[in-house]
Amino acid sequence: MQSRQPVRIDDLPNNPEFRYPPSLREQGIVSVLNVPVTVDAVLWGVLEVDSETPRDFSQDDIVFLSAMANILGLALGGMLHQKLAEDTAARAVREAERQKMLMRELAHRDKNDFQMVISILLMQMSKQDNEQAVRGFKHAIDSVSAISMAHDQLAMRPDQPTIDVATYLEALCGNLRHRGQDIAIETKLDRAELTHERAVSLGLITNELVTNALKYAFPDGKGTVRVEFTADQEIGQGCLVVADDGVGMGKPREGSSGLRLVEGLAQQVGGSVEQEPMEHGTQFRIWFLLVC
Repeated sequence: MQSRQPVRIDDLPNNPEFRYPPSLREQGIVSVLNVPVTVDAVLWGVLEVDSETPRDFSQDDIVFLSAMANILGLALGGMLHQKLAEDTAARAVREAERQKMLMRELAHRDKNDFQMVISILLMQMSKQDNEQAVRGFKHAIDSVSAISMAHDQLAMRPDQPTIDVATYLEALCGNLRHRGQDIAIETKLDRAELTHERAVSLGLITNELVTNALKYAFPDGKGTVRVEFTADQEIGQGCLVVADDGVGMGKPREGSSGLRLVEGLAQQVGGSVEQEPMEHGTQFRIWFLLVC
């Protein structure tokens, strides 16, 4: 989903790089090929072919399925544009559509740039033997993905200069849920509009704190991470809470800069970070201004 590259798994049950979903296991699926489906540069879904017998998918298979995904994306895009054209007749609306087209083109270029960066990082990560270096690359990929998701939110609403925090953070947490199979990420998010820059800072803070919890809070691989966002429009203040019921924070790890990063990002939105004491686990509360 991050690299937007085709994924071919010839022997899913015995491939250590992928989880074997129960739905596929129940159907006896052993070989899988899937490709991304995009509509106007926004990832719409995945087109997948499954096989109950071992299958060595060839490059021709990949090219064929990718072509089918592109046709599907064009068809979906055509349907959306047709409906939009039927509802827009006035000159002002046509001008708005022209602006949307320009924004989509800009978003498409930005998306390609982000995906190129992620692909380069993934390629370089695969060449690393040092565990710390691999962690560094994964952290960079997560950060780029968080920023890319904010651009996706803007691209889906080209007539709005702001991002809905609830939608953005829910998408961000959804992207992190696959990291721990038995670790739940629960969300409770108020709706609020933030500028792109402030939303990105908030997303990077969330990404950093949730990722750290997934990595270090649950040695037994089980637990819950809670992400809450509340917005008090009357006083113009927002509050982000990231908490877990894990083992709690120990001494800072050698070379760790995560909390310094969180504090720096909080300062960018006029906020502050509070680490609150808990009987079990760790909780961070970030207060910040909704507008600045």
